[in-house]
Amino acid sequence: MLKKAIFSMGLVFALSSIGVLASNDETRKLEESGYVNVIQHTEERISEELVSTIEQKGLPVEADVVISENGVSGNIRVDSQEGKTTYRLSSKEEFEENGYTGYRGDVNKGELKFELFLLEGDEASINIFETDDENNRINPFTIHLDGSSVSGKKREVIKDELNPMFQISSKSNFDTLIGLSKKGLKLEVQGYKNRTESTPWITRLWTKESDAIDLAEQSENEITRVGIYRAFSEGDAPAYSTFNSIKPADDSDETMTIPFTIKGEDFEIDVKTSDTDVTEPGYSNPQSVEYYWWLKGARNYEEGNNDEGILTQQDYIFNSDTPRNSYGYIEVDVNTWLNYEIVGNYREYVIVDGNVTVWYD
Repeated sequence: MLKKAIFSMGLVFALSSIGVLASNDETRKLEESGYVNVIQHTEERISEELVSTIEQKGLPVEADVVISENGVSGNIRVDSQEGKTTYRLSSKEEFEENGYTGYRGDVNKGELKFELFLLEGDEASINIFETDDENNRINPFTIHLDGSSVSGKKREVIKDELNPMFQISSKSNFDTLIGLSKKGLKLEVQGYKNRTESTPWITRLWTKESDAIDLAEQSENEITRVGIYRAFSEGDAPAYSTFNSIKPADDSDETMTIPFTIKGEDFEIDVKTSDTDVTEPGYSNPQSVEYYWWLKGARNYEEGNNDEGILTQQDYIFNSDTPRNSYGYIEVDVNTWLNYEIVGNYREYVIVDGNVTVWYD
């Protein structure tokens, strides 16, 4: 699946404007290329003043999918950093929703589920996901088959003027170790500097609803709701160091109080989710924390509406054997995801991936 790896409402379009099968005897082949709707931001420090930034929009997709009187069948291949993954679709369950013809079925003989909406021409929007015992969707993502190709990565080296390493407020109880503000996501990592054995490690994420709308396939006037479905945070440190999740403490922890610092003042905030997933509870490296919300508006966690953001608290533990780079810092990778659920004439997901390297001393 990708990296580890939803209610429709809206305007009704005339059937003549939406691709449907003309008769039960017709076989229709869908577009053979497209993309997974994910945008990846990577920021890696290369010196005390310079940062390398990379942006990649979309993961390339190849498809061989047909619609016939027997339903949907065929393969979709997604090319990601982990290599190519094949999803085999099979379905005989047809439905109509908001004027769209759709299909629901199995992926890879029931390992996953899919939901497909036929769009104009031979285009389609396909959601692939796991389900839990209560039939909630887990790790959903959207593939758009529209005949397009994914452009290459955009890379540049910039001077770190917006968030210098050493311009840290002395008034704060927590120091801001690094920040990232890109399309669809804002990220900040807080902790104590100049510790010798451990530091609280607080990751904060903010949503950007207008960016999510801009990244969606549907137009703004078609979209009726933007939800935040999933937030993921992972700390990956070098040898002789590890993470211990404090809040949430384990998978059963759906309500927690997390400290943080904003504008030099210290606060505590209550975080409540629909579900949590802490991999390898206790001390581990890397360690990941996932939050899920089934019906939470993305605007609830947008800066300006909610200055606290989505928070996760861990302890980062290290010792004198933990390797440091040539500048004398421990390098810790922080990987985050936000998964937006877009509801309009049909349902789709927009994933924003933010990855940063923290130089810690």
